[in-house]
Amino acid sequence: MSYAYDESAEWMLDQPITQFNGMKDNNFKVNLIKKLGALKLVSPYWFRTPPGWGIEFTDPFYHHRRNIKLFPGRVESDKWHETNFPLEFYDNLDDEEHGEIIVRAGEPLVMLTPYKIDLSAELVVKKHSEDFTKLQVRNSQILSSVTSDWIRYKQKYNEFHSQKEKKQS
Repeated sequence: MSYAYDESAEWMLDQPITQFNGMKDNNFKVNLIKKLGALKLVSPYWFRTPPGWGIEFTDPFYHHRRNIKLFPGRVESDKWHETNFPLEFYDNLDDEEHGEIIVRAGEPLVMLTPYKIDLSAELVVKKHSEDFTKLQVRNSQILSSVTSDWIRYKQKYNEFHSQKEKKQS
């Protein structure tokens, strides 16, 4: 399926600041434009995946921009086919010196990754176990004490678990 936008189509819109209310209270730091919010790129593409599949949108993994970054997100593209991409700017666009951002033609802006939508996840909560905590603390101590020496780490790990098994039997 394809669709051609009219030449007068707007490619950049705003994500209203009201949609970001409360985020700073949760230590979510976003560089917003005063009285506007964030800008979002209107995608010229529609996305449709098979039932039960969605698309995760993130910044390109190996392409390091220093001017903008994409807000990552997952879209149930088996139901919702239009996706816009809100962006955050590293520079303060309220400052007149940094009031312009240039993105070169062909520069990667977004990475798409399909994912299996699984709404049947079940949360399992178990009682706290002191033995498990002790094991985790001991494993962390062993790991941090060997500093990149895999053979020594493996020996300590095996010794620890064999001693533990002897104690349990």
